[in-house]
Amino acid sequence: PRGRPGRGGGQTPPPAPGAGVAPHPTAAGIVIPNTVAIIRGTRRKTDGQKLTDFLLSEATELALARSQARQIPLGPVPSDSLPADVRDLTAHAKDAIDLTLLGPARAECLAWLKSEYLK
Repeated sequence: PRGRPGRGGGQTPPPAPGAGVAPHPTAAGIVIPNTVAIIRGTRRKTDGQKLTDFLLSEATELALARSQARQIPLGPVPSDSLPADVRDLTAHAKDAIDLTLLGPARAECLAWLKSEYLK
């Protein structure tokens, strides 16, 4: 099954598309996913959703995978449509680490930054 061992010995679910993955070392460097986010409270939420939908569309993901960016598609894209080197990188995406689990550490870090720099 996809996922990785959880603290209780069970499996944690794999990250949702767009949840983020940690950089993965390779012989030639690291694999860092492209990201997109809709900022909470934005007045342009509909525009942000349209951009997100466009970036996650199959046509855009294939175009980015075939470009010099060599983006690994997050959504379902036929693997035979991908360049061979990008197809090889998709295996790393299956080992993704769900960065949403870092929420508590993020909150602690932000609190410290605010206490130090917003005096």
